[in-house]
Amino acid sequence: MADTNVVFEIKSMHVDAFQDLWKYNMAPYLNYVRQANTYMKLTNSTKAIIIVVNKNGRFTKSFLEDVGDRAKNYNPLFKEFVIDFNEELWRDTEAIADSIIEHHENGTLPPYKKVGQCSWCKYASSCLDIHGQEKADRRLERSRLRKLEKMKV
Repeated sequence: MADTNVVFEIKSMHVDAFQDLWKYNMAPYLNYVRQANTYMKLTNSTKAIIIVVNKNGRFTKSFLEDVGDRAKNYNPLFKEFVIDFNEELWRDTEAIADSIIEHHENGTLPPYKKVGQCSWCKYASSCLDIHGQEKADRRLERSRLRKLEKMKV
């Protein structure tokens, strides 16, 4: 049997997002997979185990009512994902890193791209000021609200 390195990554998540992993049988966030994939590349591993831990340690009452009997199959503390190394994702990550290095060397900023973390990042307002993306952000927010309205139908 050949020795195989396995990357082990632990992430934590707020209860609302954690419950969605179970409710909608979602994959882990792409940035979690990208990080584990990078570690696999750097350690010549072919597999990673990502453990996502519920920061709250339990499900909410409304979630339990919503999923009903399915809840007995859900672990309220963590969810485990086993992933394989993804060469295409690695090439994409490498391109992002190359772009960051190039912008650093040229003294420039990469194009602004709003992501979920912008909602809690203490530097978000600086990015907005630098890139002047307020209009784009408003369009993105309107688009998100329209999608939510459609889901209520």
